[in-house]
Amino acid sequence: MTQQPESAPRPPRELELARWAWIATAVLDFARSVWQLADRERLTNEVHRAAPELTQQQLDATVNSGVLFTLLFSLALLVVYVGLSTRMLQGRNWARVVLAVFGGFNVFGTVMTLLALAVFGRGELVRLVGTTIQTSDIGFSVVVMLLNAAALVLMFLPAANRFFPRDD
Repeated sequence: MTQQPESAPRPPRELELARWAWIATAVLDFARSVWQLADRERLTNEVHRAAPELTQQQLDATVNSGVLFTLLFSLALLVVYVGLSTRMLQGRNWARVVLAVFGGFNVFGTVMTLLALAVFGRGELVRLVGTTIQTSDIGFSVVVMLLNAAALVLMFLPAANRFFPRDD
């Protein structure tokens, strides 16, 4: 008689929902990057404002390389979030911790940005940071922050905590 290997315990629904929330945040961030990069005129104007000494050829090359770098970075982040959330569902607590750190930074950064907008106003904040802040950027940030906050909560609910092995 052969003994069948013990199957891994099924992750709780909370962790499955958290995984989808993490993936949704990465997909939204990728979509936001594509949305922002589609406005080539705005990108070109921002680079020209920052470096008016560039020739048109240098300006185009700078914008092109920035677009490529941003797309590759956004795609890499998507892959990282999918990988980490998959490892979390496999019971890897280290992946849950890394996701919590990433999510915590996002929530904190977005809250600080919203507070800065409330205190200084959009015009002053644009002057301070040197780039435009569009309403769609704020909307995307708030939605991503809410998804991150939900994923953070879901990952640390009691049922989720019981899923991860204790090292005590």
